[in-house]
Amino acid sequence: VQAVVAPHAGHVPEQIDQVSSNENSVFAEIRLHRSLGGKVAFFVGSSLQPNVEAVQSLRRIAALCDDRWLIVAAGSCCHPGQKAKHFLPVGPVSSVELRQLYAQSDVFISPVSSGTGASTKILEAMSHAKPVMATSVSVRGYELVAGRDYLLCAGDGEFADVLRDLSEDHSLAANLSEAGRRFAAAHQPESAYSPYLRLVRELADRP
Repeated sequence: VQAVVAPHAGHVPEQIDQVSSNENSVFAEIRLHRSLGGKVAFFVGSSLQPNVEAVQSLRRIAALCDDRWLIVAAGSCCHPGQKAKHFLPVGPVSSVELRQLYAQSDVFISPVSSGTGASTKILEAMSHAKPVMATSVSVRGYELVAGRDYLLCAGDGEFADVLRDLSEDHSLAANLSEAGRRFAAAHQPESAYSPYLRLVRELADRP
């Protein structure tokens, strides 16, 4: 049996330079933090247990960070009532708000430590040209090289240390952004699904 493997596909989003006129407290707090020279690390996830556990880890990482970083979490994995120092949980968001949050973030952070299957949030973050810092579990299913395509972190303390490094090394963040953008571009539907289409055409041509 000849196997055909195709990667996950993801759309490269349109760029948003500014948030919309929706003046809610979340975006106001993020804008204030950025106006003071701060940076934003972003995570989004569903209510699946690995994502809920990741939010707990994010709270611990935030407690280890200095005032330069604000960690923002969105999705049903968190609740706004879980707010803590350096940690801002948003809760469920619309697709427009999600794009706005990506636009306002400097890095995507994923401390997911369990689960199966490829995490499409990694591909989504890269399609937004965001540097990715993640556990090995977070990038499962993708042919990514640590140090070149993303920053590998193994624990809460290491995540906090890498955030400090990113604050000071702008070229590292830029290189990771470009590497992620290229990786996401290679996973556009027309590329990702081409092996399937070739197989269908070959089968259709057989007598």
